[in-house]
Amino acid sequence: MSPPTRRRVLQAATGLATGLAGCLDGTAESTRTSTAAADQGASGPANGKLSDPETVSLRATADRIPVWLPDGDSNDDEWPTQDSRYGDHVVIDAQKRADRVEIADLPDSERARTFLDETDYAAETVYLETMRIEECFRLELCHVSWASDSVGTDYARDVRSWDEACAADERVAESWLIRIPDAIDRDEVHGYSSSMGTGSCSHGPSGETGGGASTGGANAGTDGGGQ
Repeated sequence: MSPPTRRRVLQAATGLATGLAGCLDGTAESTRTSTAAADQGASGPANGKLSDPETVSLRATADRIPVWLPDGDSNDDEWPTQDSRYGDHVVIDAQKRADRVEIADLPDSERARTFLDETDYAAETVYLETMRIEECFRLELCHVSWASDSVGTDYARDVRSWDEACAADERVAESWLIRIPDAIDRDEVHGYSSSMGTGSCSHGPSGETGGGASTGGANAGTDGGGQ
């Protein structure tokens, strides 16, 4: 039998809890009352799929990334560009790791930091994903799914309001902090996937969402591009 990971030892010592709240927006406050759609077993993290998880998203223009996790050799003060593909997928499974996350000075940056600090990493995980889209569109997260070795997301893309200025030929980066109500060990996660449809999320009675066109398959490798 293989030795337990540090994450599973922590789970056994502290117990597991699940929680969920509606998506955060500019005025909403976090609540933790709903139940996650997960089948949690005694052996470790379960497979799960959750619509409307707790999230915070930041949007950056000027070819920059809103939220990133520096690696050990980088300059923490350097603001990465979109072209660097810096930490597109990052699993944050401990407060020590969350403390390393850099957040650009943007609207909602303080709320993003609070979101990280208020996560209970003994029972929850934050998944950081950065997406690139045209400036005149906005994203809505339809659901997040996870297993012990993978994380997947599904987004809907819709046109922004007519009174929001944008340039049709410009692209922006959106960083999403997504709270997963399950303890996931980042060292075990090797696959990431994301899909994107048009319009808005359509949640059925069971929380399922409408299908979308895939924008990327599972990416083998360590989380955050080796971070």
